[in-house]
Amino acid sequence: MSEDHRELLEGRAEDADERRRELGERTAIETPQCAREVLGPEPDDPLTCAEWEHAAGWAAAYRELAGHNDDADLLGAPPPTVLCAAR
Repeated sequence: MSEDHRELLEGRAEDADERRRELGERTAIETPQCAREVLGPEPDDPLTCAEWEHAAGWAAAYRELAGHNDDADLLGAPPPTVLCAAR
C-alpha cells in the first residue's frame, strides 16, 4: 500500500470516528426512547455517561449507515443470514 493511500484511509477513519462521536453526543442530547430502552437512562456519573455516549455513538453510526430511522427500534432487524449450498 502506498503512503498516499494509507494517509487517505487514515483520514477517512478519523472522519468516521469524529462522525460517530458527534452522533453519540447528539443521541445523549436528544435521548430517543429507543436508546433509553436499549442503553438505559443516561447516567449522571461523568465516566459512565461517557461510556453510554460511546455506545450510543456506535448505534447511531450504524443507524445512519444502514439508513435505519425507526425511533421505536434502535438497530432494526438483523441482516438476513446467507446460506451457501454445499457443492
